[in-house]
Amino acid sequence: MLNMKEFQTIRGMHDLGASIKLIAHDLHMARNTVRKYLRSDEPPEFHVAHNSDSSLAAFDDEIEKMIGKDFNGSRILAELRKLGYGGPQATFYRHLARRRKTVKVPEVIQRFETAPGHQAQYDWSEYVIPGDHAPVKVYVSCLILGYSRYRHYHASLDITQPSIFEAIEAGFAAFHGVPEEVLFDNPRALVIQARPHLAWNHSLLALAGHYGFLPRACWPYRAQTKGKVENPFRYLEAQFIIGLHWIDFRDFVIRLRAFEQAVNRRVHGTTGVTPLARLAEEQPRLSSLPDQPFISPLSDFRHVSLDSLIAFDKRRYSVPWQYAGKTVWIKVRSGVELEVYSQSGDLLARHTLERGPRRVIINAQHYAGLKERHQLQKTMLTEAFKTRFPDSTLFLEKLLAQYKFNATDQLRRIMSLADYYSFDVMKAAFEQGLIHNTFSGSFIRGILEQMIEADQPNESPTAPHQMRLPGFDLKPDLNRYQQLIVEPKDKKVSNE
Repeated sequence: MLNMKEFQTIRGMHDLGASIKLIAHDLHMARNTVRKYLRSDEPPEFHVAHNSDSSLAAFDDEIEKMIGKDFNGSRILAELRKLGYGGPQATFYRHLARRRKTVKVPEVIQRFETAPGHQAQYDWSEYVIPGDHAPVKVYVSCLILGYSRYRHYHASLDITQPSIFEAIEAGFAAFHGVPEEVLFDNPRALVIQARPHLAWNHSLLALAGHYGFLPRACWPYRAQTKGKVENPFRYLEAQFIIGLHWIDFRDFVIRLRAFEQAVNRRVHGTTGVTPLARLAEEQPRLSSLPDQPFISPLSDFRHVSLDSLIAFDKRRYSVPWQYAGKTVWIKVRSGVELEVYSQSGDLLARHTLERGPRRVIINAQHYAGLKERHQLQKTMLTEAFKTRFPDSTLFLEKLLAQYKFNATDQLRRIMSLADYYSFDVMKAAFEQGLIHNTFSGSFIRGILEQMIEADQPNESPTAPHQMRLPGFDLKPDLNRYQQLIVEPKDKKVSNE
């Protein structure tokens, strides 16, 4: 049975807009109990306890004091015996149980102040904000320095582990440094198992190692442990979120940043100075930011296709053509932007995530210079072929005519084969190409293999001296073909 104070607390919290779930959590009640008393128009009735010794009523003040000191039942009974209580033990324990329900023991909390640069606290909260088209759920993270109270808000459309890491890194960038430790709640993205058997997510440990801070987790259901970061959310809701109508997400981020700057310039009620002014004292005690960006051991890597595209969320996004065939890693920013990085950490591309029907998103700048490079390769390979095989120009002309769009690849394959076969053997293969009107690199390779087998009929195919043909994935530097063009002229001069 609820007492009058609990009944009034439930009604008061509900009138202020608190949900049934929040009321039940804060008052340690079942949700159905909260619903019952919200539907009831009459306050709870007080029932006189039965089977109670009226003589215990004279000791109620002493009982309340001992409950407040966290005395157990046997200790309280022993003390009452000294004071003259002579009633039955069972009656005493029934009376004590009823008194414990009516006596609320306030939890004593010692205020904890941290030294400059020692600690930051992180938390996030979700809000549904009305917009021009439809309400949108937005997640706001806050990282606050314990000493200066300087805070950084970060908005995102999701609350995945990458989004949490992005908010933490953005906070460090705003502080221009890293504190010794960061206090977290127990979200599943960061904590595998909560205290007392604490187990951190491995990616969070990697982030902490990269930036050099010690992660700490508060006890479950102990929100006051990180009260410094809880209070900014109350202020954010009261002064910014309530009544807010925004155009789009970008508009929300801009106004949130302006609100953050105003708060950090406002005199803090506890410290008596502005967080911005106190940050100047704290910054020298913060560790320096690392030179390289953080790459999670579980980072999302992508292979770039030969047409310079990567796949993400059922869509394809372009990257600079120089990275075709290579591996890159991606990072989603605030749930709205896709960033592509090289394995050395260089930013290669940035795309707004496509929400509509488009399947391929291309930045034309990513292909700038590609056509000119292909033309240069074709020209240099053509000159190298003419220099090395001056009597096979007809084969070259036929090849260029047959492969108008990928002649460069065919020439590269044939020039790679020329590194393993003599001049006469290569010319014989070219003649076969003219006879069969086929000029591809794979055809020339097949002819060369048949010529080897014909010259060595008794040799085992696994003989150690048998020539091994190169694969067609060789991509030598263009300077190599330039040397093929220049070297014969140099040799002619030296012979004279």
